[in-house]
Amino acid sequence: MSSPEILSPLRTTRDCNSSRLNSSISSPGDSNKFTCSQIQLMLKTKSSQYTIIDNTGKRTSNCWNSFGFPAIINHNGDFQRVDGFVSCRKCFATYSFTSNSTRLLNQHVCEASEERNKRLEVKSTPSAQRRLTSYCSTKRVTLKESEISKIKDLQAQWVCQSIRPFSIVEDSGLRRLIQECISIGVRYGNINVDQVLRGADTTATYVSKLADQHRARISEEIREPLENDAITFCPDMWSDPVRQVSYLGITTTFVNDRFEFRSYDLCCSPFEEDDKTAESILVALQKALRRFNIVDLSLLRFVSDRGPNFVKALKNYSTHFCFAHRLNNILVLCFYQNESIKAQTTCSSDLANDDGFTLEDPTNCSTSDADIEEIVFVDISKTNVKELPVCARDVLKVLNNCKDVVRYVKLNGLNKDIQSNGGISLCQSTRVRWLSIMQLLNSIDRSFKETKKVLQEKKKPFLIDRMIVKRLIILLHPFKHIITVIQKGNEPSLYLVLICVLTLRKSLNSFENLIKFHKEHNETSTEKENESDDDQYDLESRESDGIRFFRLRLVELLESMFTLEPIHFAATFLHPRYRYLRKCTSAEINSCKAYIRKQIKEIAEQEKIKKMIRNRCAERTTDQNTTDDLSDEYGEAEDEVEKYLSMRIDPELIVDNPLIFWKANQKHFPLLSKVARTIHCIPATTAAVEREFSGGGLVMSERRSSINPNNVDNILFLRSVTQ
Repeated sequence: MSSPEILSPLRTTRDCNSSRLNSSISSPGDSNKFTCSQIQLMLKTKSSQYTIIDNTGKRTSNCWNSFGFPAIINHNGDFQRVDGFVSCRKCFATYSFTSNSTRLLNQHVCEASEERNKRLEVKSTPSAQRRLTSYCSTKRVTLKESEISKIKDLQAQWVCQSIRPFSIVEDSGLRRLIQECISIGVRYGNINVDQVLRGADTTATYVSKLADQHRARISEEIREPLENDAITFCPDMWSDPVRQVSYLGITTTFVNDRFEFRSYDLCCSPFEEDDKTAESILVALQKALRRFNIVDLSLLRFVSDRGPNFVKALKNYSTHFCFAHRLNNILVLCFYQNESIKAQTTCSSDLANDDGFTLEDPTNCSTSDADIEEIVFVDISKTNVKELPVCARDVLKVLNNCKDVVRYVKLNGLNKDIQSNGGISLCQSTRVRWLSIMQLLNSIDRSFKETKKVLQEKKKPFLIDRMIVKRLIILLHPFKHIITVIQKGNEPSLYLVLICVLTLRKSLNSFENLIKFHKEHNETSTEKENESDDDQYDLESRESDGIRFFRLRLVELLESMFTLEPIHFAATFLHPRYRYLRKCTSAEINSCKAYIRKQIKEIAEQEKIKKMIRNRCAERTTDQNTTDDLSDEYGEAEDEVEKYLSMRIDPELIVDNPLIFWKANQKHFPLLSKVARTIHCIPATTAAVEREFSGGGLVMSERRSSINPNNVDNILFLRSVTQ
């Protein structure tokens, strides 16, 4: 493993001793006598004997479009793969490949592509004076073992003394910086590093300057979407975990005139207002957007969560609410996890100990026959836990017990013991993210025996009913799947809201549908099950009364807390794959068409006004003819909806991103394609701004607690717009 070829491809020049290479290869299959440099040289010089074959196995990484396996001709005239290596088809760079990891392959910068780009650059700037070094390609050398060891020593010292992650040495930005420094050294010789690298203050100042330059560029880029109502803004508030400074984050999603979906983090600026009232939030929004030449908020469209201050601040504007937040709220209320009623789930038979670790014994809270009969008559909308049947309270207790177990394991560092016994690390959850609670339940189930063994060794009780845990996993599986799917960041997602709601309704409609959904989307179905066949049969054949209570409660809360709006139907209608709205009623389909036609009419009127303004200096007859033409154009546009529905579309050509279709067919549907732009620019969730805050948490850490909040804003903005 000490060979440098494991870390990077080694290239050799043509003056290598090829005769020594040929004598070192005894047989095609003996890969131990090959090196990366030898294989690369033979691919370059002996193409009739060596080639690169395709990776025919199941693969998902894009790197295999450029890479394959080196092969040598055998005695039968067939090509035989040289095991343990991969090679680039263009520049023949060869890597050791023993772990099936494609990380280095994805980071590969093809030498052939570099040379081509350099030639194109030279051709495009004939008048520029070229440097002497530009006539030569980047020199590829084999370093001495002592030089390699020196570099390793310096890397190790840097990583350890500065407490940096090992992966930092593979950072693409760091490697580009070092490569540029090496190129400067080639031109000027051995110079002092302080003449090349600048200090922290200089870098921070330049970051601010660079951010201002990109803000000017983004302001120009979003001007056209602003004029055509094809842009959306997602604001939210965040407080950093170190200094507790409040920030206003704003992301924007838009569809440009080339029908390309774009998303940028416009700001994560310090919130400098006196309070967080609706009025103060509006003032902060205006200040933040003014940097992008946006003054009139009434022309904008927003997507936000349902925080009371944002709801009030944006009530007079075109606003939509985050679908993922609503699903999270439904789950919180369904399982009584809001703080005001959570304490009611504690039972008098709880087992407490000195560690503050609390567990409830399910045997002391058993379900009687009266409770089973009572479940049919219980109002599932009740919010008082004490009024629930015991079977429903048992489920809540198991849910809270799982949280207590994970909390205890985390506090006492027992995850390593669970893993050493063959389990996986238990995942902790947060109340505001139900996706994490689903991960918690899965980790408990997959490490059930190992966790129980570790706790018993610590003489701690482990009284969790695994069957209830498994049933909870099945019940929550549709939500887990949908919350994951809906949080797209680089493609339109609003069209998925209707599909997700219909999927939830169907899967929760009956226990049989729930089991069917779980089987169809179960990612761990191929794993070995530890429970007996009888337990598995009982799990899938009979719905417990507690789970039935919460399934019906989820159905009711979904219907009462979330209302599908016309724009949700329209977004799905404007995806060619779902244009017929097959699972919708006739009334919903007609309402959707009416909404689309209304949008078409508004856009047609706007286009008419724009043309009249452009021609206002022309003669009266020209104006009259233009108006008549526009009237005729709108008359034809009314039929664009039916034309779209009757259009024959090859299913093989339909992709997930609907904008691909509208870009190709904007001439056939001049107005309907503009409606598609205005609707598909709206994200279904505020996941983008949440991701921005996650990045902010990495910037504002314990080690960087003194960083200026304005620098946090600049860093996150540049990170977004330069990707």
